[in-house]
Amino acid sequence: VLVCAAGVFAAGMTSQANRSYFIDSVRYWVGDDTRIVVDNDRTNEKECEDEQTAIDDIEEELDLDIPLILYRPENFEFRSYNVNVKSGYAIMEYYYGQEIVTLYINDYSDERKSGAYILDGKEIATVKMKNENINITIKKIQDKNDKKENYAAYWEKDSVFYQISGKMQQSEFIKLVKNIKF
Repeated sequence: VLVCAAGVFAAGMTSQANRSYFIDSVRYWVGDDTRIVVDNDRTNEKECEDEQTAIDDIEEELDLDIPLILYRPENFEFRSYNVNVKSGYAIMEYYYGQEIVTLYINDYSDERKSGAYILDGKEIATVKMKNENINITIKKIQDKNDKKENYAAYWEKDSVFYQISGKMQQSEFIKLVKNIKF
């Protein structure tokens, strides 16, 4: 009853920061494995359902953990996903304005083992994932023909390689990466 009443209260909040603070508080109250979406925009309901369906499908078909993106910059929304069970990979795509941000997941355990991944670019930061013993490497990848900055962040967990990449402002990308959680 308390969580339900708090949910009604949070839906009336006008600030994204207040909603984020509230969600963190709820996670503290009921444990760390909650999925709560509090937003004032009804158009996000289908998007959240589509993204949750994608996460559930990937987790079921590949039997691995999918990281949750807790920080969503303005104009950041789920687009689509693809799973290839035979090759052991999945891709989730998000719109960020006119750009596409991708989350690539590759299970390289057993017969699918593909070795180390090497990304070109300049390493700009290393972020430690909250509540996990995982370091995320962030690189700036920009070709001379690129007009916008492009960033990639990658890490490994339990023989699974994860990479999120896209064209964003550096501060937004780092904030997005800092708020990824399993």
